[in-house]
Amino acid sequence: MDALVRPSIADGRERLSYDFVLGQVLTWRRYAPSRPNAANTSPWHGLTRAGALAEERSMWSGLKWACGLVLLTLCVYWDGRDFDYVWDDALYVQQNADVQAGLTAGSVRRAFAFQISNWQPLVWLSLMADVEVFGFRPRSFHTTNLCLHAANAVLLFCWLRKLTGREFDSAFVAAVFAVHPLHVESVEWISGRKDVLSMFFGLLTLLAWERYLRVRSRGQLAGVCLASLASLMSKQLFVTLPVLLLMLDFWPLKRVPRLEQRVPDEGDRGLQRPSEADFFGIAKALLVEKLPLFVLAVVFSGLAVFAQQQGKTVQSLETLPIVVRVANAIEVTWLYLGKALWPTKLIAFYPHPGAAVVSWRVLWELIGLMLVTVAFVSQRGRRPYLIVGWLWYLIALLPMIGIIQVGDQQMADRYAYLPLIGVYWAATWWTIDTFRTGTAREMRLTVGIVALAMLAGMAHLQVGYWRNHATLFGHLEEVLRSQSPPRGAVLPGHR
Repeated sequence: MDALVRPSIADGRERLSYDFVLGQVLTWRRYAPSRPNAANTSPWHGLTRAGALAEERSMWSGLKWACGLVLLTLCVYWDGRDFDYVWDDALYVQQNADVQAGLTAGSVRRAFAFQISNWQPLVWLSLMADVEVFGFRPRSFHTTNLCLHAANAVLLFCWLRKLTGREFDSAFVAAVFAVHPLHVESVEWISGRKDVLSMFFGLLTLLAWERYLRVRSRGQLAGVCLASLASLMSKQLFVTLPVLLLMLDFWPLKRVPRLEQRVPDEGDRGLQRPSEADFFGIAKALLVEKLPLFVLAVVFSGLAVFAQQQGKTVQSLETLPIVVRVANAIEVTWLYLGKALWPTKLIAFYPHPGAAVVSWRVLWELIGLMLVTVAFVSQRGRRPYLIVGWLWYLIALLPMIGIIQVGDQQMADRYAYLPLIGVYWAATWWTIDTFRTGTAREMRLTVGIVALAMLAGMAHLQVGYWRNHATLFGHLEEVLRSQSPPRGAVLPGHR
């Protein structure tokens, strides 16, 4: 590190050189004292010797939380293992000769072709592997989806715990993710394999990236790229991953020093402020290190659009003008948040309202989004998790929000599988940091347990609607006819 230090003189005082600050970033050094703050525990404590020992001592505690998350997930979804094929499962599994054949040379080769308006070879291979190992029956596919979702909850817990050092808080976020009714579609729909499988590899990518920032080896970077590639070959769910990682550099990783922030000087000569040149140099370095992930994101975004166009599922601008698409994108941003807060009337298909979505209400919804963003930006110093969680939600949702409209749906529960992690994260951190002491802390715990129990109960009820085709679309018709004005049920096509 000393070799990187080249002090310079500016305005009669010694300041940090660009190379020193950049070295601090690229070797995973913090820009603050190493003692963790109770109000805002830093993730860097896990990188010190004492932190490493503490992490080793807490291994069993983490294992207990992981087992609890698995048990909670199984309790909610266990009945769904015996459900039938529904909806697009006929195309994906029930009438798919390649999947029925298992892992043969021909079926494996055709798994890498464009099918059903998608390019998702790992999804086909995983379905074939189910047939090869467990036989051709719905229970095999449902059980694998359930296991992947439970694994995703555990991986989310492990990742948040590594980043923040807040074990209980991370476990609660993972528990909400595990039992939220909005995620039932991704688990109980056999064709939702693409969601749970892409999330599995995406979370492995996040964990591998955290490891890469510790060791900075080419082998570890290759592991990051391979995990990201596997996620994108399941579904292009994580095409926004490089941007999400840039947000994490701000918080909780704290790899981006603010211009007004003092950072350690070389030779232990106190704290100095980085210059603007230092700041922009670091920003450039943070972008360059993610270049392989940006390349993968661009390539697979192009593949996704090409596959949908080949399948003729992309709506034309004549059918849905850009004004309608933007208005719908603004509206569904709030609809997902509403369903995250109160997950009722969840259905398999939400018909697109078309031009009817364009109204003055959309203008107020846009103003609301802007006000929330400004409010969270103003809290970036004291509560940085608010803006990070909010931007995670908005950015992760962007590819699925309908600007490029695929199919006839306005929105879909499965589209919230990744984006709502940011909402769960920000809401949990804010609640725990706001109500920290005395009676408020006890009430916080009680309310959290009750809320989790309610979500689990509602999710278990939602699982029942996916029993078979009749129960799924019977519920769909009931919900649509209860709307004002009533809307007839339709049988959606695949996406």
